[in-house]
Amino acid sequence: MKHPRLGLIGCGVITQRILGGLRAILEDEGAQITAACDLDPEKTEAVAEALDKELLQTSSMDVLLEANDVDAVLIATPIALHLDQVSRALQAGKHVYTHKTLADTSEKCLELGDLARERRLKLAASPGQVLLPAYARARELIEGGALGVTVGIDISAEAAAHRFEEERADEDPGPGQAFSWEWYHQVERGGGPLQDMLVYPLAFLTEVLGEATSAAIIGRLLEPEIRWKGRVISASALDAYAGVLRFGNLPVTVRSSFSSNAARLPWGFVLIRGTEACLEIEKMNDREYRLYLRPNHGEASTEMLNAWDTKTAARYGDRECHVLTDIREFVRAIQEDRPIAGATASNAARVADAIVMMKTSAAAAGAWTYQEEV
Repeated sequence: MKHPRLGLIGCGVITQRILGGLRAILEDEGAQITAACDLDPEKTEAVAEALDKELLQTSSMDVLLEANDVDAVLIATPIALHLDQVSRALQAGKHVYTHKTLADTSEKCLELGDLARERRLKLAASPGQVLLPAYARARELIEGGALGVTVGIDISAEAAAHRFEEERADEDPGPGQAFSWEWYHQVERGGGPLQDMLVYPLAFLTEVLGEATSAAIIGRLLEPEIRWKGRVISASALDAYAGVLRFGNLPVTVRSSFSSNAARLPWGFVLIRGTEACLEIEKMNDREYRLYLRPNHGEASTEMLNAWDTKTAARYGDRECHVLTDIREFVRAIQEDRPIAGATASNAARVADAIVMMKTSAAAAGAWTYQEEV
């Protein structure tokens, strides 16, 4: 299929944020957007205006899936909806890209992968971290023995909550309506920092190291009640985690939080310690990544390996580059009729297993609230 036609399912903040880059990438790859679906008609209209073209606009996913001019879908909805929406799209014969995470258990992820293969469809399950040059280079260094034997890894993803993002600053829904960020704090909707943020460095580790084997994690609910613009929002998802995740005999220390910012590089940090050298992967912003390699003996070196170069960024923008990279891989896999690289259902299954281990460990340890602490 040389010119796939795509439908957007979910037209909220992430979709609005990437529209300019998405349009440019699809033009360069010979694909196009033909439909948009969201419960809020103002959001689908905003997509059509941004793309400056007529689209099928609907609040019904079934209507979009029945459209003859939609070959593939891009899903950017709350996490708890992904399992059902991905399954329905595959059953309707559509190729599927979904934003993280694919499903909440490894079994469900693998079932979706099997369904895609049975239907001879492509399924891209974000994030495909190893598609990014910095992570691809880090994998090369690890597997090539530049670090010696890996003895420990640190990963973190910490940032003040989504309600502080610039796109949501003026958001003020009417009585009885939810803020767009509320679901991030609700267990039943897939909320919490593990699925939303830690998933990125975790997806790299599971791609390189395989399956996690155990976890010893504590969790906190620092903000059980969030006061925002005169309202009180009840939070049920833990908003801070810390502890150790093991891959066999290899310990990985983890930190992830919605309620605090890291001093540096909040959205992603990986430190890999080896018997010959240590390696830091630092996400400077959405486009820029820095690799810092320090041998045990000798001088350190730094590499800047960005998601794309300055010329490409001028066309695609510099927001959510990892999302656009995954979507570009998805489109190319459809066109070339080949397996998806990086953002696979099998790696999504390993990520889901690791998250379940961490949540189960935190539950067994007994989460506590800030009020109980003080």
